Amino acid sequence: MPPDPAFTQTYTTADMADDLTVTREGDTLVIRIPIQTPTPSASAKTLVVASTGGNKKTGVQIDGKDLYLASTPTCAPSRRAVDLP
Repeated sequence: MPPDPAFTQTYTTADMADDLTVTREGDTLVIRIPIQTPTPSASAKTLVVASTGGNKKTGVQIDGKDLYLASTPTCAPSRRAVDLP
């Protein structure tokens, strides 16, 4: 199925990675990443709602080793009535 023409935006990783914070609270890793306007993924199968923009070194260490994080939260696109079988 071709991408929905209503979602023709593209995003840059620099736009998506702003304000990423990673902290450790005891045995819990807390990741805060701003939610962006849903944008089609490269395959157009999902909508990207946030992204680190690839592997990012955090200020957190685990057992003395630097922690790196890569995350791309996505959601399924809405199915329109014209797309249903």
